[in-house]
Amino acid sequence: LALPATKLSPRFRIPQSPISPYVDYGNANHIMDALLFKVNRNLPDYIYLGDLGGPFNFAECFFLGLENGIHRDGDATIFMTGNVAQFNCPFRMKDVGINCTWSEPDLFLHGTCNAMTPKVAISSGMGILEEHGQHPYLTEFYVSTMEPITTDITGLIGFNWLAEDIANLILRNAEDAITSVIENQVADVFQDILNTIIIP
Repeated sequence: LALPATKLSPRFRIPQSPISPYVDYGNANHIMDALLFKVNRNLPDYIYLGDLGGPFNFAECFFLGLENGIHRDGDATIFMTGNVAQFNCPFRMKDVGINCTWSEPDLFLHGTCNAMTPKVAISSGMGILEEHGQHPYLTEFYVSTMEPITTDITGLIGFNWLAEDIANLILRNAEDAITSVIENQVADVFQDILNTIIIP
């Protein structure tokens, strides 16, 4: 992303000598919400995953639900260690998953399948080195929990006995895809936004 660099507002400065090394104060949430606003503006609506293959020839797969954004799922906190501020904040993403076409050539069957989860919880950490010209950086960004994935399969009229096999395969593919997209592509967009911030 070709994003313009911006200086961190003075009101976002981290206190140099906090009374306690563990600080939880109002503008921590404000900082995270401002960052998430920019992240969500730069997320695509979907990501093309290509062909996943397998016995049911999963093809033309897309990751869906990014337009729903990523949101704070609790309070942000700051832990001070020397001149490094460590932000921690739980995030959530809602209604994300994958859509693919499938086919069973021997039976001349084909259709589509969706596999979606209503909520993914994400554990995140961000470090800020309090030195002029530095950028904040992600210290962690991973899927901590995922609510059960549900499937919707078309094209099985008269062949319902295949539904369980297709559902089990698409569920495994969906869990891997959801985790991979969030921990890689979404994390990359987040870091791209952090790279536009310059510590004054």
